[in-house]
Formats: sequence, structure tokens, C-alpha cells
Amino acid sequence: QGTRDEFGAKEEVATYGLSSAIEMIWLEDGDHDLKPRKAISGFSTADHLKTVAETMVAKFAQPSASSS
Repeated sequence: QGTRDEFGAKEEVATYGLSSAIEMIWLEDGDHDLKPRKAISGFSTADHLKTVAETMVAKFAQPSASSS
């Protein structure tokens, strides 16, 4: 979630009562499309997408049974 997302600011999302199984990842200065203002934040959209991908892999990727 981008910290500038007008459809779900951090303060607003905190009031949603989401399941504890949901882990929010907040991307600095990202808008609804995760696009930051690079001159302000120092991050690019590619940086944020890489963070999302790495987080998903770390959270959900399991070694395959055939790799043992």
C-alpha cells in the first residue's frame, strides 16, 4: 500500500479491522499505483514493485519437493 494512496491512507486502513492474517506493506510516498515522487522520496516505481515482489516471494515461496 502506498503511503499517499487516497483510497486507503495508513491512518484510515488502521481502522478497518482487518484479519490478523493480513500483513500490510507500506511503500513510502507511493500513490494508489505505488508510484512515488522520486525527487521527494528517492524511490522509483520499479523500487516499490521490487519490494512487493521480494516480500511476496519471501512470504509465499516454498521450496519444491523435487529440489530435495
